[in-house]
Amino acid sequence: MHGLIQKIERKSPQDFKNEKGIISFVNPYSYLQARKSSAYKEVSKVYIDGILLCWLAPLLGLGKVERVSFDLTSLAEPFFKYLEREEKTLYIIGSTYEKNSIFTEWLKEKYPQICVVGNRDGFLHKEAWQTEFDSIVNLGADYLICGMGAPLQEEFLVGLRRYGWQGTSYTCGGFIHQTAGKMGCYYPSWIDKLNLRFIYRMWDEPKLIKRYFFYYPLAIFFILSDAFSAQVRGVYAKSIG
Repeated sequence: MHGLIQKIERKSPQDFKNEKGIISFVNPYSYLQARKSSAYKEVSKVYIDGILLCWLAPLLGLGKVERVSFDLTSLAEPFFKYLEREEKTLYIIGSTYEKNSIFTEWLKEKYPQICVVGNRDGFLHKEAWQTEFDSIVNLGADYLICGMGAPLQEEFLVGLRRYGWQGTSYTCGGFIHQTAGKMGCYYPSWIDKLNLRFIYRMWDEPKLIKRYFFYYPLAIFFILSDAFSAQVRGVYAKSIG
């Protein structure tokens, strides 16, 4: 999956007009999922969502990389303000029906100029995807945010583009249910400032403890291994070229 590493963007987008296609985010856990899915080959851009990977970026040959996450501590607020300013339409898919409805109402209240053309939960069988694709295309949404979890959200968005939708989509992981649960920013400001978001998530969702203490170290091993393998292949290719 060294190709995924090569797609990583170093800085947060300054102009959303220049963002096209499928925009996704990677942390150590989602990297493990990405290694098993071919969908990431068709993702346009990838941003690092997690301070640990930002610290590791120089070892991956990426230099200094900024953390960019689709949440209210990072990308989400300027994105929603952009939609208001440019009068762009939005479709929202992800989380449960209840959480999605709460989130959508919160979004309309906080950003009243956003035109939400449709929303639904993220629990739909793959057999029903084509019907959903047809609905999104017919609604003419300019943008879409998708919180179905990796790699399902990436696979859904790849399928949607293959179906013919030409808008821009962002994966958002657990952003919808987190924001709905807090009715606003999920992380306390001091937690965000000290980069202790992972500790807060373990406290708020204890089921994630295994992810951080087992899957994260495993992911770091594969990330470094993939990056090293890519570098070796690059040197070898040059030597015989």
